[in-house]
Amino acid sequence: MDSDKEKLSTARLDDFTKLGRHTVLLCIFAELMVLSQLGNMLYMMYAGEWVGQIKYPLQARQEGCVWWRGELYGRNPFAALKAVQSVGRNNERVVKSWLFQQKTTKIIRSAPTIIGCGEHDLTHAVSSKEACDLLAQLQANSSCEMRLDVQFESVNYEWNYLCDGTKEVKNSISMQMIGVMVGSVLFGQMSDMYGRKLTMLICLFGCITISFASSYTHNLFWFTVCRFVIGVFNGGHIAVLLVFMIENLPKKHRLWINTIVTWSPNMVIYAAMAYYANNWRTLAQWSSFTTIPAFLLCLQIF
Repeated sequence: MDSDKEKLSTARLDDFTKLGRHTVLLCIFAELMVLSQLGNMLYMMYAGEWVGQIKYPLQARQEGCVWWRGELYGRNPFAALKAVQSVGRNNERVVKSWLFQQKTTKIIRSAPTIIGCGEHDLTHAVSSKEACDLLAQLQANSSCEMRLDVQFESVNYEWNYLCDGTKEVKNSISMQMIGVMVGSVLFGQMSDMYGRKLTMLICLFGCITISFASSYTHNLFWFTVCRFVIGVFNGGHIAVLLVFMIENLPKKHRLWINTIVTWSPNMVIYAAMAYYANNWRTLAQWSSFTTIPAFLLCLQIF
């Protein structure tokens, strides 16, 4: 009798939560929430891409490789291997390493690249700063039009916030991060007062509507306002989801579930979304649509 009383006195609410169908439903819900969170946090990594520049290996440039002029960039870069055979094996190794780096970088990054101004070729610039400086000099002395190699049409590209104008977009990103901090404090307290479900529903609905609305903005000011509000809602359900999952998952399974259902796998998914979206407006709309399943599931989660 004494041992039974001792067991009853030490039992906690966590002890009654078992691994089952409800846990699977929670994991699906968390995955959808995490995809929404990551999408809103990493959105400006694509939508706010400023000018990048192709970087050639210094050793090969000093040796005077025939492909240094950039003629092969964007067409058939692997043909450059044939061009360096006459230069030597050491240089060939440098070029192979560079080609792999550029191929990988082009998949991961999507920054607009300055390739010229009118008939002037700027692919020989070794950095984005040098390309911008050369561009400014050319445009000061002529009316040449900038030529860009664009993989993803970012805000910078559409509204011409390139080179010096990138500071304005960076300030917009800072405002979004401030919104995240405000939202995590505001909705964290709200979830303690009015419940996790209501708070998450408000945050998800806000992300859906404002993200979709942001795709129709026509200047940086209103775009920044929308991204700030999205940051507030996103910071809210980031703060609430973690506590919600800990409260509802079985105590013995919290660690491995939170290790699997996390941001890392969703980075691949969101990168694929950005690749096929091809511009910031479409990506904002897709980010909105992918949040809808999380909102609907949140209605049924309890």
